[in-house]
Amino acid sequence: MVRDPLQLRSRETLERVAAATERLLEERPFEEITIGEILRQARCSSGSFYARFGSKDALLPFLYERYDAELRPRIEARMERTPWRELTFRDACAALVRGTLEMYLERRNLMRALALYARTHPDAFSDSFYQQRREVQELPLAVLRPFLAQVPHPSPEAALRMGFFVVACAAREKLLFGDAPHAAVTPVTLDGLTRELTHVLHSYLATPPP
Repeated sequence: MVRDPLQLRSRETLERVAAATERLLEERPFEEITIGEILRQARCSSGSFYARFGSKDALLPFLYERYDAELRPRIEARMERTPWRELTFRDACAALVRGTLEMYLERRNLMRALALYARTHPDAFSDSFYQQRREVQELPLAVLRPFLAQVPHPSPEAALRMGFFVVACAAREKLLFGDAPHAAVTPVTLDGLTRELTHVLHSYLATPPP
């Protein structure tokens, strides 16, 4: 567990360590990064590090907090750059898929480490965390709600959630864990993944269920 910083100096040390780790994650996966490299990047002593973290893995909850705090403004800024009102239903699906893939690629190694941590430590997060994450997930869904009249599903809102869930799962598995056997057996380029997931999302939403 991360010990709560009692002074501004302690907080600054935490931020330097986290920022240094994220810079290193731009180059290679978390498991290949050593504590020594983090300390050199952060200009931090081993004593200061171990006074706050018990191990390298103990960094991950703190990194998760930082990432989650930035997630909503990052999604909102990305969405504001897209003229959603001018798009057709299919074009809106394509823009949503493309934006989702780009979000995963921007900080691929960080997101991979956090995804692995969340899978192996599901009890590490509070109910309020999950509630906040659900609220953030509403942001990409909002861009498709103007097209609900074109969704012939008995529950169009539920269909939106399921469609986006499928897109996010495929993006996560292919972009974050593409070297794993279950993902590697389905080779696809980024353009191909964007095209196919757009087809999956739009076809699922626009086609009456059996």
